[in-house]
Amino acid sequence: MRNLLLFLPVLMITGLLLTSCKDAGTNPPPDPGKCFVNIASEPIGAVVYIDGSTTARCTTIAIPIKDSLVPGDHSFKFVFPNSSVKTLTFNLIAKDTPTVVNATLSKGVVNVGSDPAGAKVYVDASTTEFINGSPLYEGSYKFKFVFSDNNTVTKTVSVTAGVTNSVTCGNFKSFSTAQIWETAATGDTQFSGLVLKTGLAIGFSDPKNATMDLFFAGPDTLESAYLSIKATLDRHTYFRMSDSTNLDDGVSAPQYSTSTWGNITTQAILNLTHYFWIYDADGNYSKAKVTEYHAKTSVSDPAYVKLKYYYNSKGSRAF
Repeated sequence: MRNLLLFLPVLMITGLLLTSCKDAGTNPPPDPGKCFVNIASEPIGAVVYIDGSTTARCTTIAIPIKDSLVPGDHSFKFVFPNSSVKTLTFNLIAKDTPTVVNATLSKGVVNVGSDPAGAKVYVDASTTEFINGSPLYEGSYKFKFVFSDNNTVTKTVSVTAGVTNSVTCGNFKSFSTAQIWETAATGDTQFSGLVLKTGLAIGFSDPKNATMDLFFAGPDTLESAYLSIKATLDRHTYFRMSDSTNLDDGVSAPQYSTSTWGNITTQAILNLTHYFWIYDADGNYSKAKVTEYHAKTSVSDPAYVKLKYYYNSKGSRAF
């Protein structure tokens, strides 16, 4: 019984090591007939799953993970902090020396730019400014652009190995909860107009209605403010649909032209998947998408739309 009690803590400690994500460097006792492996990654920090196991093993330090496995085919899935995944398969045979299982990510050069120029750039949680033209391991990163006015824009960037990756960011602000209601039969707090630079909904009777850029005419139409019957509303706003669904695709706005931009858009309401461009009376560009459209069901339940959009107040087309 005493020997059994002494053995139980050993089992508990071994179990903790196998289920922990901090067991790099543990060395199982020799086991005749089994295959020994040293598991490592570059960069370090990958989470490793062996043969589909849900038990995580982490390459958190330079010392490789050591393990013993039965002879045969084994898969090693490496999940890196930057979301890259690599799976290696080895046919292991029993031998005295361990088999090295090392997953290595390749790198790609990253060139960054900002509009206006001069933004400081940081990658992920780093507090050290990114040096333009530096290489990064393939995978996904968050690039943070800090502009001279202290406005900060964060972009998710996928770095491809073996090529030069270019990232350009404009000094824009994000509005994600703009909601406007159709003009007909709405309540005192169900405003139909939108001021792009502030993201505020505004009513036609508001003393500051002259700042309105667009309104939801209903049931499926966004219109430029100057098309309203209100004589005080004379701000000209223009729209253009895109062919893309990803508001964060990094694509810059097309140059405004009277031949390719309109002052009314219905596609933005009817097609919730694609984003659209806006060009306002101040010469600024926005990149917008309808995130929700509620159709009118009754007089007491009018239609409304919710918009997510990026507003560039610097006259730049970069997003």
